[in-house]
Amino acid sequence: DNALANFNQMTTAGGALNEVIFSASLDTRKFGVGMEDTVKAAEELYTSFTGFTELSDEAKKDTLTLAAGLQKAGVSASETGKIFDTALKSFGMNASEAQDLSKELLVTAEELRVPAGQLASDFNSAMSELAKYGPAGVDVCKHSMHWTDMKSKPLQRHLV
Repeated sequence: DNALANFNQMTTAGGALNEVIFSASLDTRKFGVGMEDTVKAAEELYTSFTGFTELSDEAKKDTLTLAAGLQKAGVSASETGKIFDTALKSFGMNASEAQDLSKELLVTAEELRVPAGQLASDFNSAMSELAKYGPAGVDVCKHSMHWTDMKSKPLQRHLV
């Protein structure tokens, strides 16, 4: 596939992620996401989530499948990658917990009636503040999101 060849050339992955991308593309079909969009999500994860290549192949596939699906909901794979990066590094989560966090942010966006992409972006913008709390930063964020009007003020301004 041309998209996969371009990915390998652009990322210098050298085909190491081909099987993961192919497998994820089979899973993403249920979201109406094709191979080209799955490859795009892989590119964004590769550049925004520094620990992506260190995950097991199964965790890479699951992360890529989630990121490609979240793109359909308005959250770029780059934003998802940043969430994963911080979740693993600052909050001490594993990949499965970071996936749950990403899903929870999507549900929260729906509950608050704000675009999922906006909430993900606001969450990432607030990471430097949330990271100060370590693993408790997720709970601080959830509390702030549920007790504030996200439409009037970005999350980061609620935390400082």
